[in-house]
Amino acid sequence: MLMSVARKVVAPNTPAYTRIVHHFGSEILLENGEIDRQKLGQLIFASAEKRKLLNSITHPEIHRAMLKEVLFHFLKGYRYVVLDVPLLFETRRLTKFLNHTVVVYCDLATQLSRLMQRDGLTREAGRAARGRADAAQ
Repeated sequence: MLMSVARKVVAPNTPAYTRIVHHFGSEILLENGEIDRQKLGQLIFASAEKRKLLNSITHPEIHRAMLKEVLFHFLKGYRYVVLDVPLLFETRRLTKFLNHTVVVYCDLATQLSRLMQRDGLTREAGRAARGRADAAQ
């Protein structure tokens, strides 16, 4: 899958997109109509309630889409499918469908470096975002 499932389910005109815009407002949209992930991130990391709302919208859609992908590949004859599921154990939705689980781990310094590079954050902003993510779990 070239585009992550999480991004596909929040693409414009999808059910999750519609619900997100309804709950968070059109100010979270970019000019092209896509969700501004940075603006939405600021909102949800500032409020546990908003983060929980967003997760309640996106997680079921993401899991449904992942199961569809697995079924599609199974029907095409693939014996193995590899999934990248960041919150696999926290959400507990997909574990019953998996035969094997591999955990990939990196230290906190590497996580911070990757977060800063991915989102274009300063070290302080990266630490703050990382701290909010830890608090959310």
